[in-house]
Amino acid sequence: MTASSIKFNPCCIEKNVSKQSIVNLFLSKKSLFWQSYHTRRSLKKLRPEQLKDIGITQEAARLEYKKPFWK
Repeated sequence: MTASSIKFNPCCIEKNVSKQSIVNLFLSKKSLFWQSYHTRRSLKKLRPEQLKDIGITQEAARLEYKKPFWK
């Protein structure tokens, strides 16, 4: 096979890049959602003294851990 006999089809490459981009976006969003979920669960478990140490009021912590994981 010579270089001149190889046909280049840019449409196929764009579709593959597009599919890969969608997969990468999904995986990054899934990771972000998972991190938010676990961080908020940890925040819920902190005692008032610990919240004060990190500069968060109990009300602010409550509002944060009540949020759904996608926000």
